[in-house]
Amino acid sequence: RSSGRHREVTLGLRGQRQRCIRARARISPTQGSKSARSGQPDSGADPRGNDDRRRSRKASHRSLKVSAATARILRAGHPWVIRDGDTGDLGLFKRGDLALLVDPRGEPVATALIEPTAPSCARVVAGAADRPLPSDPWVGRALAAAAKRRRNVASADTNAYRVIHGEADGLPGLFVDRWNDVLVATRTTPLAEAFTPTYSALLATTGCSALWEQDHFSDLRAKGATPGSATRQGRWVIGKVEQARWTVLESGLSYYVEPTAGLTHGLY
Repeated sequence: RSSGRHREVTLGLRGQRQRCIRARARISPTQGSKSARSGQPDSGADPRGNDDRRRSRKASHRSLKVSAATARILRAGHPWVIRDGDTGDLGLFKRGDLALLVDPRGEPVATALIEPTAPSCARVVAGAADRPLPSDPWVGRALAAAAKRRRNVASADTNAYRVIHGEADGLPGLFVDRWNDVLVATRTTPLAEAFTPTYSALLATTGCSALWEQDHFSDLRAKGATPGSATRQGRWVIGKVEQARWTVLESGLSYYVEPTAGLTHGLY
């Protein structure tokens, strides 16, 4: 009896399979999936195109794994990665490389600039849901930030204001202030070297004549220096202003500033 029952079950399953095959054959090309229409096997692709976006993003940059905890805070908007025991192999990267940050499951988290030897080893420049970065997005981002500050801050009686504010403007580690007709670019990480091509564009759009660049890679005050005595390594990159002190306007009020000296410029 058991063998007979087994035979009935087997025949029943075989009949179900045959009915399924006949049902598939009746589906017209316009009703089938994209893979069926193309004659290719269906791979279970996401109908919304998310799989295509993931594949294109993964193919564009080498990936770097981060921990689940790091992925969680990055998705919440945190702008950088501090290396830990779960961080992937940073030896595969050199400073300034772009990488796709992925969680332990391989899901995209963000795109970041890599600084493999620093404790803050990756700085986010795009989220996982953003469009893939163009080949050189930095000048466009800088001009967009400068235009926003001109609309909201700059005026005939204000020529001292922040033009670029680092991570908030998608240019991590670069802070650019305008002091009358001089721009001062402060870099808080060597990664900001990638943004040097923005300088000429910023001078042109602000109408300034010179740009002073200075490095602030570590907290000088932590070494015992006071704001008045601490100094930062700096240089004139474009143009030059001979005097060390000049006047700026903020809401019609005049202030003396010394943008190339120490931690304090004279006006905050």
